[in-house]
Amino acid sequence: MHDVNHEYASADIQDFIYLHDNVDLTTVGIDIGSSTYHLMFAKVHLKRESQDHSSRFEVVRREVLWRSEIVLTPYRGRRIDTELVRRFVEESYQAAGLHPREIDSGAVILTGEALRQHNARSLADVVAAGSGEFVCVSAGHHLEAMLAAFGSGAVKFSEVHAKRLIHIDIGGGTTKLALIDNGVVVATAAVMIGGRQLSMSPEREILSRSAGSSTVARHVGVKVSVGMTLGKRDEHLFVGAQVGVIVDLANMNHHNTLERDIRLTRVLPRHFKPDAVSFSGGVSEYIYGRESNAYGDLGPQIGLGIRRAIESGAITLPVVDPGEGIRATVAGASQCSVQLSGSTVLVGDRSILPMRNVPVVHAELEDRLTGKRYEAREVAISIKVAISDYGLQISDRLALAFVWRGEPSFERLSAFASGLSLALRSSGDEALIVLIDQDIGASIGRLLQNEYAIERSLICLDGLTLSPLDFVDIGKVIEPSGALPVVIKSLLFSAAH
Repeated sequence: MHDVNHEYASADIQDFIYLHDNVDLTTVGIDIGSSTYHLMFAKVHLKRESQDHSSRFEVVRREVLWRSEIVLTPYRGRRIDTELVRRFVEESYQAAGLHPREIDSGAVILTGEALRQHNARSLADVVAAGSGEFVCVSAGHHLEAMLAAFGSGAVKFSEVHAKRLIHIDIGGGTTKLALIDNGVVVATAAVMIGGRQLSMSPEREILSRSAGSSTVARHVGVKVSVGMTLGKRDEHLFVGAQVGVIVDLANMNHHNTLERDIRLTRVLPRHFKPDAVSFSGGVSEYIYGRESNAYGDLGPQIGLGIRRAIESGAITLPVVDPGEGIRATVAGASQCSVQLSGSTVLVGDRSILPMRNVPVVHAELEDRLTGKRYEAREVAISIKVAISDYGLQISDRLALAFVWRGEPSFERLSAFASGLSLALRSSGDEALIVLIDQDIGASIGRLLQNEYAIERSLICLDGLTLSPLDFVDIGKVIEPSGALPVVIKSLLFSAAH
C-alpha cells in the first residue's frame, strides 16, 4: 500500500536539508557620489560550502531585480539635499515593488566629493534609516579605491587572467587608483581629478567647481570662478592637464608635477609593473564608448582625451574593460556568511553582545609576523595607517583583522600585543575587536588585559577567514562550548565581462 504520509515526511526532510544549506537574500546597494547617485536591488543565492563540514556560505548566483536611473546629485548650497535623496530612495522602493522590511542586507556608500560635504554622515544615516538593515559605509580614499576595484570587476579580471592591473576609477571630483596583483589589491591612492571638477550651464557659465579645480587651473594659467564663462581655449588647457595626469598614472610615470599637487593620499609604489590598465567611474563610459550624452560637465571631454591617448599609443599598456563603469560601486550589495569562532577566544564584557555592522580593518603585518622578532612601534604605525586608510578614527568601533604567520611564541605574541596597546592607547570607549585567523585569540586577549591594561572593552576572536570590505555581526556566547557565532558581511561584486 502506498504510504502518502511517508511521502509528505520525506518531502519535509528534503525541504529542511535544502533550507539548511541554501539561503536567498534580497539586497540593495545605494551609491551617493559627488556627481550622481543611484541604487540597485538584487537577489542573491548562497550555498553552504561542501568541504570539511564548513559553516561558511558562498554566493552561487545573483540576479539584478531592479536598477534606478543614474541621477545628478542634488545640492542645496554646499550641502547635498538630504530630503531629495531620501525621497528618491523611497520612490525607488515603490517602483521596484519592494518594502524596506523585505531587504535582508545591503550597503549605503558615500564616495568622492560627497564625503567632503558637512552633512555626509547625517545623509547616510537618513537614507539607511528608511531602507532596511544596512551596512553604512562612509568610504575614505583607500576604501573607495577598493570598492571601485572590486565593483568594476577589475579584481576578478586580474584573478581569472592572472594579470597585474592598474585600475583607474574616474568619478566626478576624484580619481581612485588601485594596483591589483592576481586578484589581490596591493596598493591604492587618490587624486583630485574628475569629470565634474566644473559644472556648467548650456551657455558655458560655471555653476560650481570641486576642490581640485583651482590647482588644475593655476597649473595651466587659466581662471575658473563660479559665474564666469569658460572659453574653449581655457577648457582645452584645463581638460588637457587632467588627461595628462591620467596618462602618466596609467604609464606609472611619477614625474607629473600637477599630480604631485593634487594627491589625496601617499604615492603608489614605484616597483609595481602592471600588465594592463582598466577604467571605471562615470568618465569610463566615454572611454569605452558606452555613453555620448553630456551632463553639464567635462566628463565627455576627459573621456575623449583618454580614448585618443589609448588609440595613439600615449598610454603604453593594453587597456581592458573590467565590466562595470559608472555602476561599479553600486554593483556591490551584501552577502552574509556565518562562521564560528572557537573556544580559544576572550570576551571581556559579554553584556555588549550582540554587536552589528562592525567594519573590519585589515592591518598588513605579514612581513613583520614571519620573522623571529618585530618592533611594537612598527606594528602600531601599521595599525594606525590601516585605520586611517579605511576612513575611520582609532577611537571608532572597529574590528582589527590580522593574518598570523610563524610560531606563536610568547616573545612574538607579547611584541604583537605591545604594538596593539601602543596604537590604541587613550583611544576612547568603544569596544575593540581583534580577529585573527590562527587559534591564539585568548592568548592575545590575556596579554592585552593583564600585561598592557587595555581600557577598552575587549573581544579577541580567532579561526576566522576574512576578506577586504567585510563587516561583522557577533552573536552571544554559546554555552557550554564558549564559541561565538560570527556573521561576516562582504560587499558582493559581479564578475568582469
